[in-house]
Amino acid sequence: MISEVEARIAQQWREIADWFEHHRQDSAVPLYTSVDIRHSGFKACIVDTNIFPSGFNNLCQRCFVSGPDLFRRYITEKFGSLERILIVPESYTRNLPYFSSLARICQLLKKAGYQVVVGSISPRLPRDPYQLDLPSGEGLTIYQARRRGAELTAGELRPELIILNNDLSEGVPEILQGLETPLAPPLEMGWYRRRKSDHFAIHHRLMEEFCSVIDYDPWRLVPYTDKESGIDFKTKEGLERMAEKVEAMLDKIKERYRQYDIQEEPYVFIKNNAGTFGMAITTVTRGEQVANLTHKERTKMQKGKGGVPVDEVIIQEGVPTRDLFGKCYVEPVIYLMGGQVVGGFLRENCRVSPRDNFNSLGMTFTRPCLHGLEDDEDTKRCQRVAQPDYFPMIYDILSRIAGLAVGYEIKAIKGEVIP
Repeated sequence: MISEVEARIAQQWREIADWFEHHRQDSAVPLYTSVDIRHSGFKACIVDTNIFPSGFNNLCQRCFVSGPDLFRRYITEKFGSLERILIVPESYTRNLPYFSSLARICQLLKKAGYQVVVGSISPRLPRDPYQLDLPSGEGLTIYQARRRGAELTAGELRPELIILNNDLSEGVPEILQGLETPLAPPLEMGWYRRRKSDHFAIHHRLMEEFCSVIDYDPWRLVPYTDKESGIDFKTKEGLERMAEKVEAMLDKIKERYRQYDIQEEPYVFIKNNAGTFGMAITTVTRGEQVANLTHKERTKMQKGKGGVPVDEVIIQEGVPTRDLFGKCYVEPVIYLMGGQVVGGFLRENCRVSPRDNFNSLGMTFTRPCLHGLEDDEDTKRCQRVAQPDYFPMIYDILSRIAGLAVGYEIKAIKGEVIP
């Protein structure tokens, strides 16, 4: 399947390049993005798109060769010439890998020539400033962010740009409201407002356009996605409606499987329509399973990150992975800056089947070195993996289309007209 679609891409490359340039001009492509990809052998597609990514610490140093330039190019194009940047992280946590990711973002921005400070809006910061010693041997200093009129400051820094690395699952705190300083990504794209169903609706439309250029079936490159609102997992309200939509989607998938002679049992993911961290996710193979979710299963689905109640879900076609690293199944995670791919890693989980959610207990990361020679640090920490095996060209294309879809989300959520 991969070789077939890549051959079509090669034949139509000039038209594809023009297509991307057209949409890049119209789309408000975000500062940074990460995407999760599933490849089943008969289908390869994006199954999740995050615009407040962590995990930069899982990328090889060689993946960052172009990173500083991409950051500077994007910031200059969108915000003009500036020098001072404040990064607002997630609320204070003891998750050291998350802070390692922040340290990598700071390194990239500093290498791009910016003055960078991390300013926490969490009241739980142990002290100001707070110095963290990270497992890599790096250090990270976090200051308490403070509001001064329409400005947000941290330490001695008065920023000209605020970069959000906080997904705002619980809403926009007062300290971030009404700021004169521009923010990237915009506040409106926090999970308090953003919906996965909106993203995949736009993504699907773009994929249909793209596939018309290469004369290919878009179903092979995007999952069926539907949504259901007004759900209460505690009282079971809305579960019957959800079960009907699950059955309808399974019927659509079965028809496609018959069309392509695919010998798999169809299944769907039910996911919180607003949230990350692998929370509030389950899989089913029949509609009746939804109506008969156990108390434990319904409890797992009731709340997302920060305890925010789940009252709306997406129903998404399940795409099993065929990719193995050693004895464990993996799914690729690709990172973009300003809509351009800079690198990726493999999310690995030896505790789950190829049909399950990998962002769960037992998850680890494999760091493939994709760029030939590695520096000494990367040689110790990266697995030597040939790029075509885990990161074929189509993944680059899929990731960039997801970035365009986010850009159109940003325009739509701000009330701008989508072409």
